[in-house]
Amino acid sequence: MQKFLNKKIALVTGGNRGIGFETSKQLAKMRGMHVILTSRNEKLGHEAIHNLKSKFDLDLSYYKMDVSSLESVRNVYDQVQSKFGRLDILINNAGVALDKGKHILNIPAENFIKTFQINYLGAFHTMRTFLPLMQKNGYGRVVNVSSSLGELECIVEPYNAAYILSKFSLNALTQTFASAVDSDLIKINALDPGYVKTAMGSSFANIEVEDSPKTILYLATLGKNGPTGSFYRDMKLIEWTKPDEHVICRRR
Repeated sequence: MQKFLNKKIALVTGGNRGIGFETSKQLAKMRGMHVILTSRNEKLGHEAIHNLKSKFDLDLSYYKMDVSSLESVRNVYDQVQSKFGRLDILINNAGVALDKGKHILNIPAENFIKTFQINYLGAFHTMRTFLPLMQKNGYGRVVNVSSSLGELECIVEPYNAAYILSKFSLNALTQTFASAVDSDLIKINALDPGYVKTAMGSSFANIEVEDSPKTILYLATLGKNGPTGSFYRDMKLIEWTKPDEHVICRRR
């Protein structure tokens, strides 16, 4: 634990590719943190760690973690507690979009359930598990990677409903957890990273992966007077429960 005293410890879920990978890289490279990169796929996770260490000589660890499994999350908690004794930053990035372009009446039930298990319950499991450690040490920053499709006006949209409703629920969960902890010590916020060129976002997206963590890093390093229980897009506070002219709810 001694060697990590002068570094913030950050954990990123879904860190083996896309936004999670880039966030892990920038937290370690630009902010000098020790980053715990996690993923469901152990092989891809180790490949990501090897890539980051060999190219950039960054300070990272890897743990296999399936956020939809409370047992898996608790197992990683035990390892983090034993090795580091604390967790300063939690980035809930893991997510899936299994119903692109599908009408809610045609979404297979198992896809709807899996979407909620990962996008919503995944963040619930990690926050419920790691927040007590943050409270014990008197500091914490939690960033939930959500979506503009999770804004209130999109829940009437019958297409992509599993994804939309899971992100809407994540936004609400963010506020609930933020109200449950000391806001001077722990900040919990959500954000929309925008339409990013990833496997989920596709090559037609308008944001490069390298630019996607900007708001994530901002929320991960908030000062004592920073916001909590809020929703951000492009470094700006967004009232996600009110009409938003920038939101295009249907993506088919």
